[in-house]
Amino acid sequence: MLRCGPSPNTTKRMVYGSSLVKNGRHRSGTQRWRCPSCGASSVIRRPDVTRREQLRQFVT
Repeated sequence: MLRCGPSPNTTKRMVYGSSLVKNGRHRSGTQRWRCPSCGASSVIRRPDVTRREQLRQFVT
């Protein structure tokens, strides 16, 4: 089965290029996205937010 995940930092699917739709929140609080055609669900990782949080934890 071909799963279509999101492109980095976008709400477009890599396989077909159509838009993803919001599908609630992950238990960690991040936005969950769903592909309307195949039903695949994913969480888009944001490296800029991750680096900012790592810096904040380092400073504290």
